Amino acid sequence: MLTVTNASGFGAGGISPMTANFNAYAANTGSASTYTFSSQAIGTAATGRIVVVCIVAYSSTSATTVSSVTVGGTSCAKVVGTQSPHVNFVTEMWACQKDTGTTGDIVAVHSAGCLRYSYSSFSLYGAGGVTAYATDVDHTDYDPIATVAVPGGGVVVAVTSGNQGYNPKTFTWASPMTEGSDFLVESEQQHTSAHALYASTGGSVSPTANSDSGNSSAGTWFALAASWGP
Repeated sequence: MLTVTNASGFGAGGISPMTANFNAYAANTGSASTYTFSSQAIGTAATGRIVVVCIVAYSSTSATTVSSVTVGGTSCAKVVGTQSPHVNFVTEMWACQKDTGTTGDIVAVHSAGCLRYSYSSFSLYGAGGVTAYATDVDHTDYDPIATVAVPGGGVVVAVTSGNQGYNPKTFTWASPMTEGSDFLVESEQQHTSAHALYASTGGSVSPTANSDSGNSSAGTWFALAASWGP
């Protein structure tokens, strides 16, 4: 379902297009309810910089959600999130304005314990604010695709995740998406993320991560996408 939450900024009237960069990714295969990734790259410091954190986790209970995320001590707001309808996977996207620093601890707290955990992050510049312009979630087996509206001069961030069943694959994001991460956690749980710039006209886009050999486990795959405007 497409959700539009902010109707400002269509890249008109002399507004400069946004820019964006992929920062880093990391994984932790330990069991915990709080995960700390120390001294992570968060991009070039700038006034108004938005740091977007994509979280993928496998929980010991179907009831878990992400309770909070901080980047270098700054609290983030949840952008969009979902749980797998079949097993205890959760994927969420959080964001905050972080003007200073090029590295920082990324700390995520869950409502219940997790068995494995991963994140990837992006920095956005020139956004109109932390609140996303539009968001979407898709659970389609086996190739989920989230579709979002994006204003001219805006940026889309997307993440796809699911259970590979110990059958490693490589994902390729279709143009114009630029891949940031594509990795497995414990040789089973896929985490791939990407971003794209839309510097001219706005419209509806469907960021697509194409698997090289098809996805494995039914009911475990989902995609998130969010857009921001200048």
